[in-house]
Amino acid sequence: MVGTGFEIEWRRATDVFSKDLRLFDGGADPHDVRQGSLGNCYFLCALAAIAKKPHRISNLFSEAVPGQFHSEHAALQKNGLYGIKLCAHGGWEEVIVDDLIPCFKNTNEPCFAKSHGRKELWAILLEKAYAKIHGSYESISEGYAGEALADILGAPYKGYALHEGMSNAELHKLWGNLVSFDDDDFVMCCKVPETESNINLEETVGLVDGHAYSVITVLQLSNGDRVLGLRNPWGAVEWTGAYSDDWSGWTEQLRMEAAMHFVKHKDFGRTSLDHAVHSGSFWIKLEDFVRYFDDICVCFFRDHWCHNSLLTELNRQAININTTGHAEGTFHFTFHVPKKMKGMIQVCQDKNVGEPVPVRFCVMKDRVPMGGTSELYFPSATLCCHDIDFKRGEHEIRLQILEPDPSKLIGGLPVVVVVYTEFGIRKLRQVDPSCNGSDFILPENVDHWGHCSLCHHVLTSNARSAQGKKFCYKCWVCQDCHEPITGKFRFRNERPQCVNCAKSKRMVCGVKGAGCGQAITGRHIKALGATWHRDCFKCSTCHGDLSHGFVLQNARPYCCEAHFPP
Repeated sequence: MVGTGFEIEWRRATDVFSKDLRLFDGGADPHDVRQGSLGNCYFLCALAAIAKKPHRISNLFSEAVPGQFHSEHAALQKNGLYGIKLCAHGGWEEVIVDDLIPCFKNTNEPCFAKSHGRKELWAILLEKAYAKIHGSYESISEGYAGEALADILGAPYKGYALHEGMSNAELHKLWGNLVSFDDDDFVMCCKVPETESNINLEETVGLVDGHAYSVITVLQLSNGDRVLGLRNPWGAVEWTGAYSDDWSGWTEQLRMEAAMHFVKHKDFGRTSLDHAVHSGSFWIKLEDFVRYFDDICVCFFRDHWCHNSLLTELNRQAININTTGHAEGTFHFTFHVPKKMKGMIQVCQDKNVGEPVPVRFCVMKDRVPMGGTSELYFPSATLCCHDIDFKRGEHEIRLQILEPDPSKLIGGLPVVVVVYTEFGIRKLRQVDPSCNGSDFILPENVDHWGHCSLCHHVLTSNARSAQGKKFCYKCWVCQDCHEPITGKFRFRNERPQCVNCAKSKRMVCGVKGAGCGQAITGRHIKALGATWHRDCFKCSTCHGDLSHGFVLQNARPYCCEAHFPP
């Protein structure tokens, strides 16, 4: 943050920078972003990572003149006003900012974000819009890069934990994911944790503790080494270990491979093959990466995909206190998919309310699991499930909470549900929890538990097995009295039957019910010289139950309270 001893003055951008200042000078580029005196490296590294694809930055600016901001050399607005689209607070908003910039009075230098070469304004305006939508510059001085990516792009994100000593299998899986994410042009950022030791990472290896970096690209070299291209939003201070600019292990072949990758990713931040040019961008080996970085977040943004969101407060009436004193509840959301498509779902809790509540969610269509998080509850502000294959029709999201401290829920629990899809969806809404069950079903349940032999729904941990068949708890009831079977049982016609009904019911062969004409195969009543199904033997006037007695009139049964015809 800016120290209290500095005087700050707001000045027009044209009075601060060169006369040929533009919104974009050659298009947005990761190399354009420079961090100032505000501790928002997470936000600026997100901007730099997004700027790999310049159109993703220019699309954030509303067009006063069609096509104006999509030029690589877009001019400034004459009135100094800019509309910027951000997706904070669960939905897209347009933020209007002017080009007044906070500057140090004695130096005329911008206090916060800067632009490389002092010829572009886009990064400064985006930082100002982000500060405005969150209340102030101070409110964005700390944060997480994944949240910034979601606020800017409107797409779900997911964080992956890293640690020193990851096994070869873990490294192989991580690298496969990184290559896939890079091929799909997903946006990635990473973070060095705060260190508690007296070791100064910046002096020893050129990394800044507690600092966020952009992941620009990944590359596997011909010698088998796997490296990541990172960028420090400071525009300086680089990694000094293996594959750094001044590393002695570079060969001509490796330099050429890296150079060709620079050509492919020309927005990597270097226009020169001279490794002595320190621009804040550097290569780092995968093994060193997991040693010094503890987190990498991926924003699953795809051009032209649709953002659908619902900001709501979870219904406290659906929250119960279980036998252990924990608050638990299941909340239901539905949406309609007009045609088969791919998509993702993210559930976000309002980080301004307090510590996040442990949650999990699953997605189903007709009780068939489509995706979800995990059987475990995560106390995370954001949970994401990607790579879901939606089918045509209505889908359901079941969000479950398990909070050890029920007092946290007294003030309600606001959440944002985001459905991010190839095409548009309809009717995303929260529905009455009494309309559906509380089963938590994931795709892996299909392989582990299978399907119910009667209703064919996916089974969960409360499934029952009998005579080589499996049954869900809804189908594990007596076929006659429909009561849950808790003790001994028998099978009749491949369906369970409680012992009491099995004893009281005998097959009456060749006899048809007097009321409906259907064969008598279960519990029955003999009256009026005929055999009746229990459901058919009812009062001829009110159709009420006759189990408490009846009277006969004109060879028809009536309940004792009925007014029967003379």
